[in-house]
Amino acid sequence: MGHDDESRMLAFVASCDDPEKLRTIIKNARERGAHDLADAAFRKRVSILPSEKSGTVEHDFWRTVYTFEAVLTEENGKTKRLSRPRRKAKRDGVRKTLIDWALSSKATDGFNM
Repeated sequence: MGHDDESRMLAFVASCDDPEKLRTIIKNARERGAHDLADAAFRKRVSILPSEKSGTVEHDFWRTVYTFEAVLTEENGKTKRLSRPRRKAKRDGVRKTLIDWALSSKATDGFNM
């Protein structure tokens, strides 16, 4: 990929709000070795997935969940969802989930990761 093509694609990524298009760009960029483009598309994708308002604790929580799920999915080659944190956040709310994690005396492998 030439410099002009990569610059054009980076500009597209910056303005894109379609998670599926970004997923395709990530995949194609990684296959072509365009790591900067893949990383930019990945960061943009996980920043637009949460429906919560940007800059809130809830948005950051869900962005972290989506990021971790994407990493695990790529690592394992199959879709991975963090079902326990999702259930707890739905049941108790994001802030209570974070407080409980912080106060837990036993950190899980996933939390440490």
